[in-house]
Amino acid sequence: KFGGYVVEKFHNRSALEVAQEVVSEALATGFDAYLTQQHQAWETIWSTSDITIEGDVKAQQGIRFNVFQLNQTYSGKNPQLNIGPKGFTGEKYGGSTYWDTEAYCIPFYMATKNQRVARNLLQYRYNQLDRAIENAQKLGFKEGAALYPMVTMNGEECHNEWEITFEEIHRNAAIAFAIFNYYRYTGDYSYIPEMGLEVLIGIARFWHQRATFSKHKNAYVILGVTGPNEYENNVNNNWYTNYAAKWCIEYASEQITKVKEGYPDDYARIKGITKIDRYEVDAWLKVAKNMYFPFDKDLNVFL
Repeated sequence: KFGGYVVEKFHNRSALEVAQEVVSEALATGFDAYLTQQHQAWETIWSTSDITIEGDVKAQQGIRFNVFQLNQTYSGKNPQLNIGPKGFTGEKYGGSTYWDTEAYCIPFYMATKNQRVARNLLQYRYNQLDRAIENAQKLGFKEGAALYPMVTMNGEECHNEWEITFEEIHRNAAIAFAIFNYYRYTGDYSYIPEMGLEVLIGIARFWHQRATFSKHKNAYVILGVTGPNEYENNVNNNWYTNYAAKWCIEYASEQITKVKEGYPDDYARIKGITKIDRYEVDAWLKVAKNMYFPFDKDLNVFL
């Protein structure tokens, strides 16, 4: 049996009509031809993405299962699409997009696919920058500060647990770090002046506004957060989150300078959109330079 499925937003015709055409083409092509094409396609995929583990059959089976799922879940052809945390393995999380894409998936695609695949995942976030700014505005942030959603289908926040939605803000850093990683892996800097810098500016603005100066500590603190391990909710000065904020600000500042010097036309366009100036960046860097990191002097460890 053959069945056809289509996504309505990718067609300006009746979905049923398009699906019927897909089925008609499949019938004309035939099962054997599709089987051959499928075999050839997967042979090509495995040639660039296989991971072999000697001496541990279960580990080998496990890693290949995961590689298969990543390849099956996302092809990278459309920047309107993203990856559900469970891929196609089940219905959990409803196919929503999490920061897991930037943290765990993009490195795999950068290492095994054409760079366009990873770039489209970055562009997905750029396309939803306005929504990220709206999300931040709902929480009282202003002047273009952006908070990307914990869970989303279209750029709006879809999560319903406040300690995750409002406090697991380290997710912003995962998106910024993916931009850094993309250039590091591919050598394609063009994404930053074309799209990425606007995202970095919005994220840096968020961190600058989210930090608060503590007279007691004589440093900037970030209160009421949930770290990436989710072991503790609503804590102050999670080390990872504070460091992520510092890194994002410094990286955004570096890229502003680089784009200004090397891509003046793009910089002029971005400046016109974001109204960024040196005084604002200096205010960011003051926060980054004086960020508080909890440290136990007796144990000589960061907490």
